[in-house]
Amino acid sequence: MTPEQENTHKLNTLFRSMGQRGIEGELWKEHTEHCVVYILRGVSKFLSRNGNNSMMFQAYGSAAEDLKSMAPNDVGDLDIVITPSSDALIIQDEMIEYSENPMHVRIKAVGHKNLRSCVVGDTQYLPSSALKNFHSAIYGKSAPYFMKTVIQMLQVMSRTEEMKIAFEWRNKDACPALQIDYKQRFGAISGEIKRLNNPNTSINVDVADWEWFAHALCSSRGIEYSKEHASVIKEYLDHAKEVQRSFQEKGLLAKPETFPLLLQELACSDRVRNLKERVREIESRMENESGRKEECGSSREAQQKDSQVAEKCDEKKRGGGNEGRSLSTPFLEHEGEKSECPSLQTAIDPTIEEPSGCSENEMPKLTTEITKGEKHVINKNKSEDEGLMNEDIPILKPNEEQQNPGSTVPEDAFIEADPQKGEEDLKTLLSQTDRFFQHIFCQSKAQATNTEQDSKEQKTPNSTPVTPIVGGFDLVPALKCSGWPKVAMEWINRERYWPSPDIVAKVVHEGFHLVVKSSKKDIAPECDFRLSFSHAEYLLSKEMNDTQRDCYRCLKTFHRGYLKNEAETSSSSEEAKSLMKTTEMSKGLVTFHLKNIFLKTIESTDPEMWNDDNRTECMRMLFGNLLQTLIERDLRHYFVNSYNLFGADYIANPEILDCLAEKVVKIIDDPEGVAKCIEEKEKKLQKGDNAGKGSGDGQSFRPGVAKPEKEQGKSPMPAISPGMSAVQGSSGYRYHDLRDTYLAIGQELIGMAFNEDPLLDVPDTERRLVEDLRELIVKHKMTAENFSKVFQSFWSLAYYKVWLNPEPDMRKRMLNAFQGLIEMAKYVARQGDCIPENAEAIVARIVDPHAEDRFDLNNLLPAGLGTQLFTRFVNSIERQPADEDIPLD
Repeated sequence: MTPEQENTHKLNTLFRSMGQRGIEGELWKEHTEHCVVYILRGVSKFLSRNGNNSMMFQAYGSAAEDLKSMAPNDVGDLDIVITPSSDALIIQDEMIEYSENPMHVRIKAVGHKNLRSCVVGDTQYLPSSALKNFHSAIYGKSAPYFMKTVIQMLQVMSRTEEMKIAFEWRNKDACPALQIDYKQRFGAISGEIKRLNNPNTSINVDVADWEWFAHALCSSRGIEYSKEHASVIKEYLDHAKEVQRSFQEKGLLAKPETFPLLLQELACSDRVRNLKERVREIESRMENESGRKEECGSSREAQQKDSQVAEKCDEKKRGGGNEGRSLSTPFLEHEGEKSECPSLQTAIDPTIEEPSGCSENEMPKLTTEITKGEKHVINKNKSEDEGLMNEDIPILKPNEEQQNPGSTVPEDAFIEADPQKGEEDLKTLLSQTDRFFQHIFCQSKAQATNTEQDSKEQKTPNSTPVTPIVGGFDLVPALKCSGWPKVAMEWINRERYWPSPDIVAKVVHEGFHLVVKSSKKDIAPECDFRLSFSHAEYLLSKEMNDTQRDCYRCLKTFHRGYLKNEAETSSSSEEAKSLMKTTEMSKGLVTFHLKNIFLKTIESTDPEMWNDDNRTECMRMLFGNLLQTLIERDLRHYFVNSYNLFGADYIANPEILDCLAEKVVKIIDDPEGVAKCIEEKEKKLQKGDNAGKGSGDGQSFRPGVAKPEKEQGKSPMPAISPGMSAVQGSSGYRYHDLRDTYLAIGQELIGMAFNEDPLLDVPDTERRLVEDLRELIVKHKMTAENFSKVFQSFWSLAYYKVWLNPEPDMRKRMLNAFQGLIEMAKYVARQGDCIPENAEAIVARIVDPHAEDRFDLNNLLPAGLGTQLFTRFVNSIERQPADEDIPLD
């Protein structure tokens, strides 16, 4: 072998190693292909079946094209393009108006059936904000709220230490994507997969940890979570355990290619279908029974009303009598107490004026209506009104619909015809919704204290910093376009070696996209869209061979380790240091530039050239083409040849290209030396990433953060207090056992309230509750039956307070829940308009942060409920040592 051949062989080996995916890259590739794409397809299909949504999710970019190049502490981004699924929203060529900048266009929407409702003011163009804010006319009625829910969940997850992932939401005006950046502290994905495949571990799917979710699903649909539901849930979770063990024994649990099969077993197997059918039968039977009860109730009410009318007529004929006496106070029949009870005096003597507030028997009816009204108003706020977005979440501006005279507003929306009044109402509802969500998803005091303590401990000199692995998702709202853009017609008939004419025809036939991106020189960017060829690039990537992919990944590795952020990596160039002060260097050379150079290079060369033995020549050709474009400051877009990618839209200061050209020359002259520098740099990053990760048990907790109680071998739930008959699961109490205990204690309190005996030897907490109940009895003539109905109707909310309460004594938990309900009842009673018809207005008053009589939401739901539930969910799937002696059932 000649010295030249030996050097070529050595460089071939070098470039091959720098272009290979590695173990992590291979795993990410498999997960993208088998898991991410499958999930996105499933979500798109699910949303398409819902008439309120029209959203399709498609993965694009280097991850989908198998061109990802990962650093030790950076796994890169995944681009997810979100397009409307309706064919009626495909943009036709006649709707596109091209500007002087060949990459930027406007959409003439004034004549379009769907898009004209998005047009603002006198302009005929579609505003770019309609796309980036997921306007309902484009993406469906529920789309803005679907995205809002995703964002809120990410915010909750970021505050949950057990997730060990921190999310950051960004929506920059200059970026067409809605960016979700994350930092993970649990280490490499290969380690997680290895642990999941370990037969000595299993995922906990205890029914007590999942019942809250089943209950929430039933409540959201207006269905009572019955004991029959609970039985079905247990059977399903037993099935899930069996599936888990079966996949684990076969070594398939964490293999990406078996992910669709795993979901099939968990969601669509014969056993699951039978369980679904049982649920439908249960709910159908419950609905029929409810209908019969309503009919009987209506009949009894009519009979009672007729009887009362007849009785009053008879009494009037007899000359009076106790015509107004209340029949709903059986425990207060002592005549001597009439003077102490205004309501009873009113009941006996109709000449006494009824006090303002709730009249007899309206209180229980109203509280029942409020539980329904609360769900109705909250659901309306979440899924119907098109402006209810948190101010810190830039999805939809509160007054956007008001500025749009042509927009269609749902008939049941809160927006009035008067724009000024509608805007005021919208702001009020916005503040109410914000208060509710902030209460639900805030940190509890204990969590805030722990977070502050953790932060202090991390700053101590003895704390070892943990370098997180970063990555992200770019959610790109886009519009599909038919045909091929006029400015790219030259690409169709261009002379080339690659791709084949059939592939070119396929690319043209499947069209392109428009995304939100304006030119820097445009004076009116609010209506500008940018041509996107992501789908074309995805199709072309399927025609690349392995050597081509490796060479492009190798090029990206040199860019990431040596060319990116030129001013930061250059210690000798004074010019680069000065540029660092005036511009953001990360906007110098980006991977999109490399992509265009790469596509042009393989297009102009024989595909036979791209083989393993010829790798060095291929890389030299790529570096040579990169150097030429940098020197000439001219890089033409691969599809739109008239557009220079080294223009103002990408390069803030062209002088940086000269510095980059110098560094490319160094790579060409000494690729081994530069590669060694990159390797040393990445070893330092990897070393920092592994620092402080604990003892290698797979759990990485930040310095100063205690492991969860499960990890310490302690039960996270308190012991059962004396007198409680509930059955405790491995990590929690069953829903209906808690309900039975709750109702039993409620009946005790009711009995004490209607008993005239003094409250001797009664604990202070219970005595105060009984006194409050007696006050309601006196002022509002509440009966024992009334209180029982109120307690039953509010159990759905009290459940969360009881279940999440860390108090060891179960009776104290229950009393705490009753205290909140009684405070709620007292608040409602204070309202001058508390009749069932005003339930929604009272609910709005309850969540109004500016109400004169401000209600404490902790009485209904504990602060940070959403965060706590998510923490419980994460803890419920913590890996547990498998015990072969414990049967699955």
